[in-house]
Amino acid sequence: MSSKRLPGKMLMSVANVPLYQYVYRRCQQVRGVDSVILATSTDKTDDLIANSAKLKGFDIFRGSLSNVLERYISCAQEAGADAVIRVCGDSPFVDIRKAEQLLDSLYKRGLDYIGFRKNRYVKGLDSEVIRLSALQKSLELNNHPDNLEHVTHYIRQNFQIFRADWLDIDLDPFGGEFSLTIDTLKDLKFCQQIANVMSGEFGYEKFDFTTDDVFRIIKKLFCTHEEKGKAYAGLSIS
Repeated sequence: MSSKRLPGKMLMSVANVPLYQYVYRRCQQVRGVDSVILATSTDKTDDLIANSAKLKGFDIFRGSLSNVLERYISCAQEAGADAVIRVCGDSPFVDIRKAEQLLDSLYKRGLDYIGFRKNRYVKGLDSEVIRLSALQKSLELNNHPDNLEHVTHYIRQNFQIFRADWLDIDLDPFGGEFSLTIDTLKDLKFCQQIANVMSGEFGYEKFDFTTDDVFRIIKKLFCTHEEKGKAYAGLSIS
């Protein structure tokens, strides 16, 4: 709720529900997880989202506003989790099947961390999976504010210390033209249009749509033409 660029965005509507609810319901479609937890802060600015989530019966954890890494560690410990899938609350179209693939790879390969390789995906589709032990090790080794605010920053910068890897994917057919993360009002309007079409096609209670569905709707709404298999955007969002 304390976003500087779009204050209060987590309670803004996407397909007739607050953004945080849309993301939570989307995450509930990930197979192989024991629980979905909304990890917010104890700051009074997050009271609205916390109270709203409780009324919906969502699992919620509240921790430090500034030390997000410690919040994740405490949340995982309270839940009895060995590993966590981290999804940003401003990403309504996170790829749930890729999240499952990450989780499967982490355990099968004995990794501490696995995430999306930078610049190989449309922003907002990504997630990452981290073992609790790796989060704890990260906190012990480096308590720089960047590491505390950005949960996996130290791990991603120090693969030589952790058993870590990237998921080898190519999940951006648009050449960086689009973002599916809601950081600004323009982002919100863009994602609202996609979500409205999605709900019109599948219903407002369906959250297990695919990334291919998202891409198809983007092409339908915003792409003027395709050249050599790559879509070029014609955005008109005021």
